[in-house]
Amino acid sequence: MTTTEIWEGFNPVKDGTETSIISASEKGNLSTSDIFFTSEKTEGGRVRVFARVTFDNRWRDPRPAILLLPSRDPSRTFDDVTRSLVSEGYVVCLCDYAGNFDGGDRDKRTSYPDCYSYAQAPACFRDLLAIGATARETAWFQWVKVARRAVTTLAELKYVDADRIAVMGMDCGAQIAWQLAGIDGRIRALIPINGGGY
Repeated sequence: MTTTEIWEGFNPVKDGTETSIISASEKGNLSTSDIFFTSEKTEGGRVRVFARVTFDNRWRDPRPAILLLPSRDPSRTFDDVTRSLVSEGYVVCLCDYAGNFDGGDRDKRTSYPDCYSYAQAPACFRDLLAIGATARETAWFQWVKVARRAVTTLAELKYVDADRIAVMGMDCGAQIAWQLAGIDGRIRALIPINGGGY
């Protein structure tokens, strides 16, 4: 399948994201919201994605944003990276693409319906090279779909400049970031860390 064939029929902005804020906190000037959004609806259920959005609450104008796609290490919360990026003027959205985020609350994880169980952690990490009948039936394709919908969710936030969204990924997240930047024209910058791309 070509890239065009793989993505045929997928529109990352067509449907609403059904974003829900499940908790919000402030620590000094940092405001953090834990959210869920819908990446996709299937006959078997919805892909509900957990994300953590952090920004400086003193900002009064829309800011550039970075979609942060973490490594597959569930113990890393990337709070240090987030704080550093926010201090430089960026809104940061940490996206749990595989459902393995471990921020202390097991209810704050992405969930996939059974039809996409191959994209759900921890099973998805056992065989990252597995392909179903087509390239669409891979964890990688599902994760890039989640990332594209995360960009849509970010662009809808009033404190985000939708014309200045970047993606930063680490390890598996870097592989997803390469694919996202190559297929989604809304991405203005790519920062892959420890990921070679394709």
